[in-house]
Amino acid sequence: MTERPNYYAIIPADIRYDKSLKDKSKFLYAEITALCNKDGYCFASNKYFADLYGVRKETISRLLNELKNKGYIDIKIEYDEETKEIKRRLIYLLTKLSIPLDKTINYPIDQKVKENNTSINNTINILVDFYNKLDKFPKVKKITKSRRNKVISRLKDVGYDNLIKALEIGSKSKFLTGNVNNSKWRADFDWFIENDNNCIKVLEGKYSDNHQEQNGDKSYGQRLN
Repeated sequence: MTERPNYYAIIPADIRYDKSLKDKSKFLYAEITALCNKDGYCFASNKYFADLYGVRKETISRLLNELKNKGYIDIKIEYDEETKEIKRRLIYLLTKLSIPLDKTINYPIDQKVKENNTSINNTINILVDFYNKLDKFPKVKKITKSRRNKVISRLKDVGYDNLIKALEIGSKSKFLTGNVNNSKWRADFDWFIENDNNCIKVLEGKYSDNHQEQNGDKSYGQRLN
């Protein structure tokens, strides 16, 4: 992702005036605030940040560690209860910015709702932008209410990183991109967000070219549900 997303980022005073903190770390923190929802965490991967700023993933890892060691963020890993594999990484804000609004100041309810909706919309916009730039599936031109609700559901049960990974893996599948036996069907954004099973199957490699070849050409003609 080479374009900068169009949303606000915040650098609190305690970070802005911390002379021991690298400027790049401050900008990374600001990017995290733009992605966080009202609970104070985001799902973005090192690859996302690296692509956004044109640096190596290792650089992002070092900057995140600096923020963590100085107590500005916390990083938690969620694991799948059955497979014990990494499900998603959560980056939490640990400054005053992370304190829920309703526990500090009596903000109007409509303001809190507006701020939460803005964070959700930012995440959805990033996801759609990533999907469109893959240039392998029909383009998304509008996020309808139905699509928005389904994306929110997928973020809860699959996770942001897994959604991104499923889209990236899917873009390399001849079957899902309609490049097998002149197939008229190909996956689209609605297919990926329709339910949690579609993304999980992609992540498990069901639609990889090797898997399809092992199961014979007949599987290519099956319409996905």
